[in-house]
Amino acid sequence: MKLKTERHAKEIFEKIISGADVIFQVLDGRNPGGTRNQKLEEFVQKNTPNKKIFLIINKIDLIPQQVLQEWIEYFRKTTPYMVFGLSALYSRGLITFKKKLSHLFAKRQTKAIIVGYPNCGKSSLIKAFTKDKKNVPVSSRAGHTRGIIEIKITQYLSLLDTPGIIPISDNNEVDQGIKGVINPDKIKDKEAVVQALLDLYITPNIIMEYFNIDENYIKDTIPEYSQTFIHKFLQPEFNNTMSYSEFEYLIRLIGKKRGQLSPGGEVNENKVLTTIIHAWQKNKIKYYTLPPRNESIK
Repeated sequence: MKLKTERHAKEIFEKIISGADVIFQVLDGRNPGGTRNQKLEEFVQKNTPNKKIFLIINKIDLIPQQVLQEWIEYFRKTTPYMVFGLSALYSRGLITFKKKLSHLFAKRQTKAIIVGYPNCGKSSLIKAFTKDKKNVPVSSRAGHTRGIIEIKITQYLSLLDTPGIIPISDNNEVDQGIKGVINPDKIKDKEAVVQALLDLYITPNIIMEYFNIDENYIKDTIPEYSQTFIHKFLQPEFNNTMSYSEFEYLIRLIGKKRGQLSPGGEVNENKVLTTIIHAWQKNKIKYYTLPPRNESIK
């Protein structure tokens, strides 16, 4: 769901939150700040301040415990919202979360909505709460969950699943590719997305580790530049910026390793770039972000 204008955003927000008392915003634990929908938060605070917002940091199995604690402390200091960390896929933190919900919503019927970017784990969270897990289809491909589904969780609490809400500022292909709200096969400028990943989130050695590219393979594949490439990018302590030619070397290494070649034997760059973005969106490439420093409460 793309929010095309401020007016469109208001219409969508009003429609989604109109029947809910509580908003569960699911964030990707690897990048909670980047997957937080502040447009929705601002709308709720301005128009329906009586509705409670919870921040759910999901996928905590993909990040160190210390990083999770830093994000929890950050949100507690800079927002008025309650914050929880859990892994819906592996049921980590769910018992604590359920106990808190039972305590908070034990006296009257309450409806909650779950919002967030696609692939942040909204469907997995619903599935974890649902006894008959077959009732909730879950897909690792961007934009799978559609429509609004109501699911009874406890005697007093129901959940409404909604399509992912994409803020106005994220209506561009690079942001959508990074945040997993667009299928990699549909991205026109895949190179820009992978370049942005390297600029903002991951170092070349992380990508090479995932694709099992080691020093010997680099020497065999790009002998003309292997020593410089190994020195600049293979070691984790280095975080050097790649030139365009070095980026091309990286694509060449991955393409030959994966056998993604064109009929003439050249590396099929489109396939390689698609493979990298797929791996990123499916949480196979390890990374995490740290919270900003020295921000005051909003």
